[in-house]
Amino acid sequence: MNQPAQLAKLIKEKEKRSLIFDFDETLFFLILPWDKHQEELGRLALSLGDKITKENLANDVTGLINQIISVYGKAAKDKLYKMSAEFEVNNLEKVLVNDGLVEFVKKYQDQHRFFIWSSNMSAAIEPILKDYGLLEIFDKVITKDRVDLIKPYPDGFYQIYNPEVDKRSDFMMIGDSGFDQEVAKRVGIDFFKINYF
Repeated sequence: MNQPAQLAKLIKEKEKRSLIFDFDETLFFLILPWDKHQEELGRLALSLGDKITKENLANDVTGLINQIISVYGKAAKDKLYKMSAEFEVNNLEKVLVNDGLVEFVKKYQDQHRFFIWSSNMSAAIEPILKDYGLLEIFDKVITKDRVDLIKPYPDGFYQIYNPEVDKRSDFMMIGDSGFDQEVAKRVGIDFFKINYF
C-alpha cells in the first residue's frame, strides 16, 4: 500500500479531522544548495557578535537559525529572514512533486482541515502552492517568516491550534524529518512519516 493510501486509512481509523503538512521533502522537494545558505548564516552570526562560537556554526541550518534568533532577537531575525527569502527564491534549482500526496490533498480537501507548517519562507513556497492549485485548499500556511522559532519549536502549532474549539486528538502532523516528529511529540499530536524523496 502506498503512503497516501496508508495515510487515508489511518486518518479514517483514528478519526483525524485536522492535518498539518510539512512542505519541503513532504509535499514537494526544493532542490537548493543548503550548504551555501549555512555559510551565509554563519557569516551573519559572526557579524552580529561573539555569542555564537565558530563550533556552533557547524549546526544544521535549522539549529543555526533558531540559535541566531534566540541569542540576538528581532533585529537578527529580520536580517536572517530577508537573507533566507532571497536565498530560497534566487537559488531554487528545481521543484520535485510528491504526486500521490498532492492528489491526496485535492481528493480529501472537503473532508478535512489542511494546514502547512514549514521551515521554508512564504516567498518560496506560496508561489509553488499557487501553481499547483493548492494554496486555497490550506486553512493556514505557517512559514519560517511567520513564527519566532522554527521546528522543532512549537510556535507554528499554536498559530493553527485553538484550544477553545480544537482537540489535539483531531490533529496529525505529516512530515519527513526528525524535527517534524519531535514537534508532534512536543505538542501531543500523532505523526505520520513520509518517505517519498
